Amino acid sequence: MLILLLANILLPEVPNVPTVEQYSNDLGTLDITFTKPEGFSSVKLDNYFGLQYYKQWPGKADIANWGYSMILESNDNQGALLYPIIVADKPIITFGEQMESELKHMNPGTKDITPLLTFVAEDDMSRYANADTAVIYSFDVEGPVLGKYPHVIGILLRKYAHQTLFLKIALSDDGLKNKDVFIKALLGSLKYGNSNSDKLVERERVIAPDCDLKFPHPQQYGGILPSFENYIDGKQKSNEKRYIYKPEPRQKKVTGSENK
Repeated sequence: MLILLLANILLPEVPNVPTVEQYSNDLGTLDITFTKPEGFSSVKLDNYFGLQYYKQWPGKADIANWGYSMILESNDNQGALLYPIIVADKPIITFGEQMESELKHMNPGTKDITPLLTFVAEDDMSRYANADTAVIYSFDVEGPVLGKYPHVIGILLRKYAHQTLFLKIALSDDGLKNKDVFIKALLGSLKYGNSNSDKLVERERVIAPDCDLKFPHPQQYGGILPSFENYIDGKQKSNEKRYIYKPEPRQKKVTGSENK
């Protein structure tokens, strides 16, 4: 049985595996609309599915992962869409370090993952779930997802004062040839609204400006989330504009098939 170590570290009260309807309702409370894409069926999960990778956790196990609580498999068995665990009353908005850890494990010796990433931050992000920033990357796994999908596309969706979505697409060899179809299906199944909760606006104000989607990730933070208490009480000014959505010096415009 897969053990969700990272969820135990950050989310000790993870609820039961949700149905598609429950998952949709949870996203709805976070101002995110979910629509099940056509041509996909839900995979029955007895426990959370986790993609494991290694990371240094001082004083803790060095295996970390993030869990996926809903998997939709294509009816032609070419691929699957993996949707992350969502705890509606404990939204998480910083996933940059997780993405970096994942890619460094998959690409040993890599110091800066930026060349492996495609950043999308256009004026019109309607094709990208109405997020502010989409980050797309890929890697292969030795142990195929669900026993048959060795190719993985990661998509991180970031919108100001909203839950960040840390998504995956798992593909067969044939599915990889049709990756654009799967990317479109995943992004088309989600849509961010424009309502900002006071709780998440405040959380944005205390995120260090170089702590999320700029790489190499600063090591002094030592965890997925910045230590909020270190930035409250005047140690960092409250300014929601300090978060850098568009890392201009490193931004890549989507070209070719991924922009279709």
